[in-house]
Amino acid sequence: MNGWLGRLFAPENRDRTVAALVESQGTNGAANGREAVKARLAKAEAQLSRFQEAIKAGIDPLALVEPMNEAQAVRAAARAELEGTPAPDALSAAEVHAMIDSLGNVGAALADADIESVASLYRAVDLQVRYTHTAHEADVIIKPVGRVNSVRVREGLLTPKSLFLDRRVAQE
Repeated sequence: MNGWLGRLFAPENRDRTVAALVESQGTNGAANGREAVKARLAKAEAQLSRFQEAIKAGIDPLALVEPMNEAQAVRAAARAELEGTPAPDALSAAEVHAMIDSLGNVGAALADADIESVASLYRAVDLQVRYTHTAHEADVIIKPVGRVNSVRVREGLLTPKSLFLDRRVAQE
């Protein structure tokens, strides 16, 4: 496990590791949805502003009642949705890179660490491994800081979902 983690955070694999960790947060849809609501709000406010300018320019206000009511309804709904939806707390790729950089050489640190330190680390992240010997496959789950992250790995390279280990990695 230590060798695999060391390779995972090695400089040549770092970009793939960061991409998989960011993707594992599953918040892209929430962030994109929030941006769509902001766009709807901006569009409704722009329409209302244009309607007000048209009225100032002499357009009959009665002709704009229905479109103004629709724009106001869209604006109210978008505001309510934004106020009721918490901002996503996902980490950006830059933040994940910074966190990994702050760790230093993970492989060397794990190789030089005593058993108690490594065990303490595994407990701190609630590391769980379920190994299927017939398929030489292991599901690895960690739960750092209240989040659940699960990734798939073959020969030390990250892809999303669960974890596959070949015989060489499984023996480490």
